[in-house]
Amino acid sequence: MSSLAFASVVEESLFFIIVDCFHQQNPPEFPKRRPGTKPRKKRASLRPRGPYVWVQYVPGEPIPASRPNEGSVQGRKRKKRIRQKKAFILAEKKKRKAQLAEARKKRDMKRIERKMAAVAREKAWAERLIELQQLEEKKKAAAMA
Repeated sequence: MSSLAFASVVEESLFFIIVDCFHQQNPPEFPKRRPGTKPRKKRASLRPRGPYVWVQYVPGEPIPASRPNEGSVQGRKRKKRIRQKKAFILAEKKKRKAQLAEARKKRDMKRIERKMAAVAREKAWAERLIELQQLEEKKKAAAMA
């Protein structure tokens, strides 16, 4: 009887441990949606009718960028930060690409130099070999005579 009671206590404690892990469905340190650069699409039924922004202008004249409507000012700094971040990332990407191309060029140049040096060594060795063979032939000829 005591072993059965012990087993039920163990099962209950395991159940509570498992339930305790899942009592909080979405912890606050991990938000569900990461902040993105583009605004989320809104359903047409929830969006009010009319233009996104009302801009005052004189017909026939262009709207100056320095004097936008109040509504368009909202979120401009945030968008600017996002654009700057994207521009910085692109600039860094270009730098890394240029560095990689330069490193590849250097590597290829070293490889070509090594090959050329090897060819020069082979030529020099072939010439030296011919010279040595000629010297030996002279020695043999001198020894015979």
